[in-house]
Amino acid sequence: GLVEAMQGRAIATAGDFDPQGVANLLWALACLDTPHSQVSGLMVESMAVRLLSVREQLSVENKSQMHQWLLCCDLHPEWRGNFSRSMQKVKEELGDAFRQAFALQAPTTSRLQADVAKQLRRLFPELKVEEEFEDPKSGYSIDIRAERSGAGNASDG
Repeated sequence: GLVEAMQGRAIATAGDFDPQGVANLLWALACLDTPHSQVSGLMVESMAVRLLSVREQLSVENKSQMHQWLLCCDLHPEWRGNFSRSMQKVKEELGDAFRQAFALQAPTTSRLQADVAKQLRRLFPELKVEEEFEDPKSGYSIDIRAERSGAGNASDG
């Protein structure tokens, strides 16, 4: 499949990845719901090694994106605690900087998010639909919060 095809090429060229390329690949794996599968494990390990070698070049955006990657891994029941040695080192050495970078960025509304919120309001007029709701407990911005039962939905991460 797609991940298998990506893996061989990514491992072979890991040393050529710039920080944005590393962040994009890891985020793509999260979106494909395969960040720590057997298939992607070697690829994640090679990207972690690369991430450690380019740490001085990471932008605020790269760090913020990597925080989201680590958060995704921590929240997924099958991936939680299944970090490779190098990815664990990334988390330990860079995790705080990633979280700080994430906290610095103001939330933005994507076109997809705005479209989803618009359709929710149209289809369910009884709902209170809020975009970029800040969760008081975590401080995270929730893309869309539809209040009837108090549940929120993320539309695009």
